[in-house]
Amino acid sequence: MPYRRLVATATLAAMASSAQALVSTWDGSSNLLPEQADPGWALIDEGAGSPSFAGGVLSIQTSAAHSARQYYTMGGVDLDFSSGAPFWLEAEMRYISGSQTSGWWRAPGHMSFRFDNGRIAVLEIRKDLIYIRNGDNSAGDTAAVDTDDAFHTYRMEALGTGAGTTVNVYQDGSLVLSDNALYAAGGAASVSWGEASTLATGTTQWKRVSHNMAAVAVTPVPEPGSWALWAAGLAAMGFLTRRNLRQPQRIRA
Repeated sequence: MPYRRLVATATLAAMASSAQALVSTWDGSSNLLPEQADPGWALIDEGAGSPSFAGGVLSIQTSAAHSARQYYTMGGVDLDFSSGAPFWLEAEMRYISGSQTSGWWRAPGHMSFRFDNGRIAVLEIRKDLIYIRNGDNSAGDTAAVDTDDAFHTYRMEALGTGAGTTVNVYQDGSLVLSDNALYAAGGAASVSWGEASTLATGTTQWKRVSHNMAAVAVTPVPEPGSWALWAAGLAAMGFLTRRNLRQPQRIRA
């Protein structure tokens, strides 16, 4: 294949791959709030006061009355589950303090994703204990791990979307929970994190949240870097064409 065709092929491939990313990430180091990310997260705040944000760390704090919730959620056209399993949600966070009512299966730290068939996976995080819910009012597998000593990265993944599908949870890259915990709860598709229960209250801190269920743009617009790459490819093709025209033609005997 001629060199100029290789340049064009590589340029188009790079543009296509950048436009097809399915991972959405909010990173506090960007100095943007989750609602300012693209796609943005919607804040659900039931009278607890806005989250505080300083030094790249987002603090979520709810009242001692256990009645208010404060969490972020993404849904609707911003989600797409067509990429296939495993579906995952990952967060770098730290548990600070909190409490639960008699419904001990709820915790101040919450991560969940709900598919468009109404089935949901939920990870609850409290002091030195994490667990997967296998129903709205019951907990499945549990693990005793440090949660308040430092920031930890939690990754929850579902291996499918059917009822009873295995849900795995990793802390800092190590598998700590595994349970057939994807259960039917109804409701619209969403991805959520924060303090999402009226049966729990407390304070958690978050540095980064990402998931692989973001929607793909129907008509992707190349980013400035992609435009620059495309322009560089065209320039290289033009240079090679001009050079070939200037070269004297050899006459065969």
